[in-house]
This record gives sequence, structure tokens and C-alpha cells, in this order.
Amino acid sequence: MNRCLAVLRRGQPGRFGLQLRPSTGHRFFRPRAVRDCRSISGFETVAARCRGPCPAMDGTGRMITSIAAQFNLLALQATMELAEAGENGKGFGMVALAAVGLAYHARAATDRICAEIVALRDLPEDVTATLASIATAIEAAQGFVQVVAAVGKELNPAET
Repeated sequence: MNRCLAVLRRGQPGRFGLQLRPSTGHRFFRPRAVRDCRSISGFETVAARCRGPCPAMDGTGRMITSIAAQFNLLALQATMELAEAGENGKGFGMVALAAVGLAYHARAATDRICAEIVALRDLPEDVTATLASIATAIEAAQGFVQVVAAVGKELNPAET
């Protein structure tokens, strides 16, 4: 029966499998997946660059919120002027009511934009945490493979 060394190999796209090969004096090699752990840790730099524009987007959201609030105040003031104008201000009243509706929709859209900005701001941190856990799992798998390789070498000292 051939003795086997366990080597981590890249299987189907997106999956890693364990392959057993007959011992032929091959030394344990460092799989690509393990080398990629280091590039995964480099993602933190990319995530930091993604977070960079978020304060500017927050500022833009606050500016739009402020404009919508001012527009709402203007619409309310126009509504009060309408009440004082009486019968002569009916045409102006239609414009004032339309302005109130627009102010409401502008405020709702601004709130939605601000919520999406917050979600975008948190996304790089979530991805970084997920990639870090994947890197930890790959490193643990590498440790198991190294143990199996060491046991294989102990069982067949002629290969070393």
C-alpha cells in the first residue's frame, strides 16, 4: 500500500479539496490558497480606502437634509400666507400645497439616501471581518496539512 501525503489543492472554482498523492519524495508545498491569506489581509487597506469618501457622503446627506428642511419651512410659511390672503390667494395656495408635498418627498428621499450611505460605510468592515475569518480557517487547514505531512515523513523516513 502506498503511503500518501496530504496536499491542499485547488479544486472546483471557489472550493478547496484535500487530495491524497502517493509518496514519491515530493516535499510538502505551500498551496496557493495559503499564500492568498496574505493578500486577504491586504484587503484592510482597500476597505480603508472605501471608507474614505464616507464622511464626504455624510456631509452631502446633511446638506440635502438641511435644504429639504428649509424648503419645508418655506412651504409652511407659504401656507400661512395663503390663509391670510383669503380668496385672492387661491392660485398661490395650489403652489403652496405642491411645495409642502415636494418638501415631504424630499425629506423622505434624503432619509433613504442617508440610510444607504450608512450601510455603504459599514460594508467594508463587514467584508474585512468575513475575509479575516476565511484567512483564519485557511491557516488552520494549513496546520492540519502540515501535521499530516509530518506524520507521513515519520512513517517513511527514507523520503526526507
